[in-house]
Amino acid sequence: MMTNVLEILEALPLKKGSFVLHIGTGLTSVMENLRKNNPDSIIYAIESNKDKLATLNNKNIKAIHKNIDHGNTIPHKKSLFDVVVLHHTLRNIIYRESVLLECARVLKPGGLLLVIESNSQSWGVE
Repeated sequence: MMTNVLEILEALPLKKGSFVLHIGTGLTSVMENLRKNNPDSIIYAIESNKDKLATLNNKNIKAIHKNIDHGNTIPHKKSLFDVVVLHHTLRNIIYRESVLLECARVLKPGGLLLVIESNSQSWGVE
């Protein structure tokens, strides 16, 4: 049985004041639920679709427009985030290793990298 992404995010062990980064937010409803269920967390988003930024920022999610592919860095300091989420994003990235290294850079020691992909074959993994 496939688990719903909202169930996965609701089960995250977020403490009060946790820093969360969601890359490639896709459905803004997922981010809105994350914010609703974690009002004391500091939530950031990196989104390549400019049309989604206003919706996210209006929900108290610190969203910025950036394409992190092609060797671009995540514009946050080292070891800032407790959780980094890539939800249906990695399959759209050309330089996956570079992006994953950037995710590791911004994660706190012991932080959680959550990669959710429903079709791993679409990016070459069987």
